[in-house]
Amino acid sequence: MATVFGKGVTVNDPGVVADGGSNTEGLRSTGFWGVKAIGTNTGVIAEGLSGVAAFGEQLGIMATGKQVAIDVEGGIGIKANGTTGPAGSFRRKFDIQEGAHPQIHIQPQPMWVPDPVPAQGHEIIPQDNPDILLPVFAQAGDLLVTGQTVKARAADSPPNAEATLWFCVVGNSTAGPAVWKQVLLGPGIVGRNQGKG
Repeated sequence: MATVFGKGVTVNDPGVVADGGSNTEGLRSTGFWGVKAIGTNTGVIAEGLSGVAAFGEQLGIMATGKQVAIDVEGGIGIKANGTTGPAGSFRRKFDIQEGAHPQIHIQPQPMWVPDPVPAQGHEIIPQDNPDILLPVFAQAGDLLVTGQTVKARAADSPPNAEATLWFCVVGNSTAGPAVWKQVLLGPGIVGRNQGKG
């Protein structure tokens, strides 16, 4: 039985409006489902210093949608910090009839760049280098970006330290640790569009 039930009279009327005072929650809800919202257009619309702050023992937010599960907009759309695992995990439902689809889409930034030319002089970190301490535990498909640090003080990064992109091709198992491959990139090009910084 619902303890709070709200239903708008018209399409644009909200079912429940909760407005908290200064530094207090507008709505605080606990339970197996803290908030379960189903809408034909939008389940939850939240505005505030933090639009939605969700803490769960397993999942903070679980969203499903026929078109878009979560639509966010901000200076940073989504900021995720992982503790015991990756900051983000992306999985696409596989249908043998439809075939495979990508897990992540990044909308291309419309801008003009010159046509590519063949690159030479790739630099590859030798795999027998004992200083490479890539994660033993990983899953195939994981991405890792490393930044060069001072060997004596691994927490310190020198000015203008270059980043290196790694892709896990074989996950760890009883057969051995995870296997990573360095993603080879073309030559560096200095940015010239200052924008807004």
